[in-house]
Amino acid sequence: FSHWSGDCGGSGSCSVTMNANKSVTAHFEAAVMDEPCGNGAGVSGGILTDSRDNQTYDTVQIGDQCWMAENLNYAEHSVGESFCYDNNSSNCNQYGRLYDGAAANDSCPSGWQVPDDAQWREMEVYLGMCEGISNNCDQDTGWRNSGEVGHQIRSTSWGSGSTNISGFSALPGGFSHSGDFEAIGDGAWFWTSTVTSSVGPTCYYRALHPTNSGVGRSTNRCGGTFKYEYSVRCIRVD
Repeated sequence: FSHWSGDCGGSGSCSVTMNANKSVTAHFEAAVMDEPCGNGAGVSGGILTDSRDNQTYDTVQIGDQCWMAENLNYAEHSVGESFCYDNNSSNCNQYGRLYDGAAANDSCPSGWQVPDDAQWREMEVYLGMCEGISNNCDQDTGWRNSGEVGHQIRSTSWGSGSTNISGFSALPGGFSHSGDFEAIGDGAWFWTSTVTSSVGPTCYYRALHPTNSGVGRSTNRCGGTFKYEYSVRCIRVD
């Protein structure tokens, strides 16, 4: 507002004055973002240690959910397939592995799982995305831009308005398909565990792109012939 003076920031109470004649005291709480998860299910001091291979992952608390803040990089799954981009291990070290649906669901550490579509939606809504297609909200599939959630969950290394205010720290790890590797540095794709059709089969996924402020939601082949391999973020099972 114009003609107001005062110094408010952080959380708690503050006073502001309007034209030196009227004042108001407000109490507010700043949203806490980019905080690591509390201890439990392999997490200590905000760091998840996978006891199977001793790899470690940063974690982040987003609302009531505890997420990995790095892409999964576990190779010893018993079903399905996973790859390093271009079959180069240095890409796994930076971006994690690319998994088909079966391998993804067999790879999260104990106490963690591949998030389903509803769990992704919960995170998106917490960060400001409107829900569903009612009340003139965004389309249910495709690029959903309300709340600019894509900006909030992309690492700042993407540029293009990326703030990573959530601490999710998504990186552009690309994808693989039928032996080809595509789009590293130019996009991120993440599987959900929600199967949409047994034919294929197909599963919901999420997508991020540097020129779009939102989060894409659609389906693709997560198994069978012509399947795709995407990145995986695990979420802690409460």
